Amino acid sequence: MAIADLLNQAMTENIPLCSMGKILKSLNEKDREAIEKAQQNGVPANTIFNVLKSEGYKISTNSLYLHIKGGCRCPKE
Repeated sequence: MAIADLLNQAMTENIPLCSMGKILKSLNEKDREAIEKAQQNGVPANTIFNVLKSEGYKISTNSLYLHIKGGCRCPKE
């Protein structure tokens, strides 16, 4: 395996994610798409926060807002 391949693999496997990034990664595809669609359609972050909290996810409003605005530590596409 080439060095570039090894580095790409390491970066893919060890991506530092914020709380919201970790939650999104843990969700099934249907739920992840629902959250992404809600964000795109202007559903207030507070609504998404309340839904996640009601399902037992531990996240702060600040972490959610930072993730939505792209100010978190998650890799940018």
